[in-house]
Amino acid sequence: VLQQVTKVLSALSFVPRDGVTSSCNRAAEVLLTHVQEVDTVSLCTYTAGVPSVCLLAGAAGHGTQLLQQQLVMSGSNWAPYLCAVSGAQFLYRTVAAPEDAEALPQDWAALHEVAGLRTFLAAQVAVPGQGVVGVLCLASRSRGAFMDGSWGPLLSMAATGLVPCLTSPW
Repeated sequence: VLQQVTKVLSALSFVPRDGVTSSCNRAAEVLLTHVQEVDTVSLCTYTAGVPSVCLLAGAAGHGTQLLQQQLVMSGSNWAPYLCAVSGAQFLYRTVAAPEDAEALPQDWAALHEVAGLRTFLAAQVAVPGQGVVGVLCLASRSRGAFMDGSWGPLLSMAATGLVPCLTSPW
């Protein structure tokens, strides 16, 4: 796990900060390349307030065009928003049977239907003193992916590497 984290953080450190969307798209590509079992990566900023919203900041992999159709996400039908406001660091869903797909947030349900993705994991990106500033979402075509215990530490450390990208001025 430590080797993989080191590779991911090292690669993220080379992502140019030349534009918020291009930087976040490049960071998503880095994660897609360096993290095993992942078929889709999306990064969203989170702004607390009235209303609280998530904005798609970058994406890479299967279903990216679908995600780009909904740049602003607010409400319990969207995985990044659910993860940001849940109070839990992670949000996990897998589709083992057809009825499982009915319980997915709207964005993940669309990715399941259109891109064949079956397992989803979202992680909060937080800054001490500020709270949640963004959400990292991963998806896989494999049922039951992301179950290994190493995913928690890997995503927590990767989220740290994403803070500069997701806290850039929007």
